Amino acid sequence: MRTKIKDTLFVALVLLSTISQAGTIGGFCGTIDTDVLGDASIVGGYTTFDAMPFVDLFFSGSYVSEFDVFENKTQNSFLGELTQRYEVDDFYLVPLEAGVLVEIGLIDLLEVYCGAGFAYYILPSFTLSSNNNSFEKDVDISNLLGWWGKIGVAVGVPHLKVFAEAKYTSLDAHNIDIDVATDFFEYKDTIEMDFSNFQLLVGARLEF
Repeated sequence: MRTKIKDTLFVALVLLSTISQAGTIGGFCGTIDTDVLGDASIVGGYTTFDAMPFVDLFFSGSYVSEFDVFENKTQNSFLGELTQRYEVDDFYLVPLEAGVLVEIGLIDLLEVYCGAGFAYYILPSFTLSSNNNSFEKDVDISNLLGWWGKIGVAVGVPHLKVFAEAKYTSLDAHNIDIDVATDFFEYKDTIEMDFSNFQLLVGARLEF
């Protein structure tokens, strides 16, 4: 019994030590823009750990609200660029990210920072359909890997700051082949699902 109590206390102390070593804990919200999905809202949280002077390790998780429409642009030799809109059901994104931040304090209450790292996007299975062309397809693609880079500015008082940042994420693209039938003819279409995106974020953070 005493051994179990000691082990429990040891784990608790390790967890408390980890939290105490955190450089910051914060939350953010904003907009995310992709070529194929358009705009959506994003919310999330993050933590950083001091690695060395001016350099932090960064970890975050977020949720991107549901999208409604894919836009697929193709080149036709006779008609030029064509844009086909496809409806999607129950589609969202869960980005998980890790990387490095470099912070430079301009004055006591103001700093600029930049960072880069790796991204892992969790995607659900979803249904792709088109009312115009009367088809429906269940889609299940792999979760996505990529990289991100960002730059931002933070201002506030000791231990509490608000921030704004711009961020770009590049992700692997996936192609989906579909058979489309209309009242006049049938054809094959290839949808390039590239979820690379640009984000504008604001948030607040606690510093330890």
